[in-house]
Amino acid sequence: MRTIDVLFMLVVIVTSPIIHTVVHELTHIVMVTLFEPNARIVSIHLFDRYCISNGTLGMVIVEGKTILSVETHEFIAYFTSTFILTIYLGFLIKKYMEMKK
Repeated sequence: MRTIDVLFMLVVIVTSPIIHTVVHELTHIVMVTLFEPNARIVSIHLFDRYCISNGTLGMVIVEGKTILSVETHEFIAYFTSTFILTIYLGFLIKKYMEMKK
């Protein structure tokens, strides 16, 4: 296995969860800010001790009454972050295939 192959795998392994988590939490922030008039963001945690102790990489803590259910928020956030991650991985694979030529 060549060095470039190993470096590519490391880039994918390290950056994929970071991008997925950041986009997921940003989606929550946008949804609460734009579509939830009776709710407010209390705190945002990304990659800190509080998140890790709760078994996650990121979280947005919201208080107040929300119009959409928690499940709907999670579905939209997961869909958005998975979509963006798929585009990112497609871009990486395209660049990798160009480098292998």
